[in-house]
Amino acid sequence: MIQIHPVLPFFQVLLLVAAIIAATYWLYKREGRGSKILFGVRVAVVAILGLVLLNPVQILSAKQEDGKSPILVLVDKSHSMSIQDVDGKPRIDAVRQALFAPNVTAALTNGHRAAYFGFDAKSTLENPQSLAKPGPVTGNQTYIGEAISGALASAGDARTGAVLVVSDGRDNGEISPAEFARQSKARGFPVFTVCVGKETKTKDLAVQMNRPQVFTTPKQEVSLAADVMSSGFEDVSATLHLLREGVKVSEKSVVLKSGSHTEVSFPVKEPAKGTYRFSIEVAAMPGEITVANNRASSLVSVGNATTQVLVLEGKPTWETKFLIQALRSDPSLGVDSIFQLTKDRSFAIQGVAHQDTEGGNQVKVPKLRADFAKYDVVIIGKGFEEFFTEEAAKQLQEYVSQDGGHLIFLRGDPSNGSPTLAALEPLAWDETEISDFRMKVTHEGATNPAFGFGAQKGAGANEIIERLPSMISATRVAKEKALSVVLARANGANNRAQPNLEMAVLAYQRYGDGLVLSLVGQGLWRWALLPPDLVDYSSCYTDFWTQMVRWMVNQSDFLPGQNLSLKTDHYVFSPGDTVNLLAFVRGSNHAPLSNVIITEPSGKTTQVSLSKANGKQADYLGAFRPKVPGDYTATISQPGSRGGLVTAPFSVYEHRQEDMNTSADPGLMAQIAEAGGGKALSLNEIDQLPRLLRESRSWQQKKPEPQSIWDRWEVLALILGLLSLEWIFRRRGGFV
Repeated sequence: MIQIHPVLPFFQVLLLVAAIIAATYWLYKREGRGSKILFGVRVAVVAILGLVLLNPVQILSAKQEDGKSPILVLVDKSHSMSIQDVDGKPRIDAVRQALFAPNVTAALTNGHRAAYFGFDAKSTLENPQSLAKPGPVTGNQTYIGEAISGALASAGDARTGAVLVVSDGRDNGEISPAEFARQSKARGFPVFTVCVGKETKTKDLAVQMNRPQVFTTPKQEVSLAADVMSSGFEDVSATLHLLREGVKVSEKSVVLKSGSHTEVSFPVKEPAKGTYRFSIEVAAMPGEITVANNRASSLVSVGNATTQVLVLEGKPTWETKFLIQALRSDPSLGVDSIFQLTKDRSFAIQGVAHQDTEGGNQVKVPKLRADFAKYDVVIIGKGFEEFFTEEAAKQLQEYVSQDGGHLIFLRGDPSNGSPTLAALEPLAWDETEISDFRMKVTHEGATNPAFGFGAQKGAGANEIIERLPSMISATRVAKEKALSVVLARANGANNRAQPNLEMAVLAYQRYGDGLVLSLVGQGLWRWALLPPDLVDYSSCYTDFWTQMVRWMVNQSDFLPGQNLSLKTDHYVFSPGDTVNLLAFVRGSNHAPLSNVIITEPSGKTTQVSLSKANGKQADYLGAFRPKVPGDYTATISQPGSRGGLVTAPFSVYEHRQEDMNTSADPGLMAQIAEAGGGKALSLNEIDQLPRLLRESRSWQQKKPEPQSIWDRWEVLALILGLLSLEWIFRRRGGFV
């Protein structure tokens, strides 16, 4: 369908065209012989320009995805689902009866491709007949967020679908399930929830550290953050204590809401290198069913290793000039920068140079994976991708995916980028641009330390950004890739292929073992060049970049200066659980690994041997079964490896987390559905599921978008051709 969206009112366009044609007729009338042909050509040009002013557009219907969209059904199989509080039946039996009723099963497979997953600490694809079969459920933990993420990974390249989570909501995962639900919604998979079981009036407080281990340098302040989960306490003030090696060093009060998570953080700074155990503890409240989960611990590892950053760019720009200046202001960051002026000429600032055969300075631009692996973070600025060979780009890709390196794209859409580099990015690009816009920090961005300058100034990050200069311009983002996480959006500008979303400006995705971050557009450097009336915000730019780089490095399996890393498959266990020890090694040529030393709460040590793994889950695997509750550490070293000892902490609770509080949590399930763009249902409302799934598919249909008919090279060529033809006739007729 073709419509017109005139630049000027329609009547004014007609008057303008008529006036120009009348004036043209009068002029050509005076020229005499041959003027009819010339007049016709000129009228054709004016008519085409008039059509351009009318701005004709073609309304194209969105291309629909072929085949059936997937419906990912996640069924909780943790131990709490065995509670008999649904009409005297266990929760899991009630789920099996309702979910696998013939009418519901038929609805799920009519126009959809249903995939069923059972989950506890992880999700497993299951045959629906097997999942429907009666039997006990014994999972020790419930990780709802991780289950959503795992199921989405199985959906492949599907652009639309839906997720249904059936659980009692008793989540004890390590990442908020609402965060995963938002990612699912952004991918085009709204999340629906069914809460099973009764909400009892039990009272309980639980503390969960956001990270079990935090890395820093001497005298560098870091934040220790934890979630305080409250059940049965409404508008009650609770006291939180920070303990260092078991001794209280700080405290603060928070107001708790029943059924909600409250984040609390404490600043920590250590003067010397070492490993320090900190705990956050909430004071016991009257009537709690258990106090075993009132305390959680984290290790603060203080090292002297410098984070190595490499900046690669074509001709220097203001963006990289101020970025390099900001990073070099942090003594814990070492910055090398290489600028590629032409194909054969480059220069380095504090870069990697050596003497060539003629005795002059020659810059060695990284081309191999081993060259990139000398750095913890690589930043690609504007224009440098033009000098990447496809082989060098593949080496960079392996550095990120296999060596746990981190990559920042600082230039928006590349003009001549390689397919390999484009595959690394968390965003896909359009051909148009936007200008003069401001960042708007998302929920995920608000928890990122890069936007911590708002709290330092006593205001929210978005409030501070409104006072800072706007961004200059950016290539428009077409869409966000499946598992990208958006930290900031462009206020008022939408994605081209996802018109219901404001355009992403800052986003990252995990790519193999590393992270890739994209900053869209130009002009963030203006935050570093503020007028006198904004001098109070002069540190925002430096804080943003130094904290962003530190945050990325802290997400890595490998720390600055280390070729070896160690972690556990989870952070919290119960006595008798299997603790899987996962070791990673950079590079293929390395010395054999020593045994892992497990230090128990009593100080007793146990050695655990490691065996070679397939490299997907880890390079080496080991297992340990703790017998007593408390805080444990696992330590390993590698002969000849950089970084010395590597430590991984984990905690063991006296009682199984699943059994500490078995009340259903409909509040959390509602939060997940709201974050995921779906709806929370009760078990009795499951018969509404088919209708809601049909609606969910209609929500995901892209709105028809107007496509300009005249904004193409053929129209310009026609106008130039007609003007050239007119000039030829005028010349032959002797009019020029």
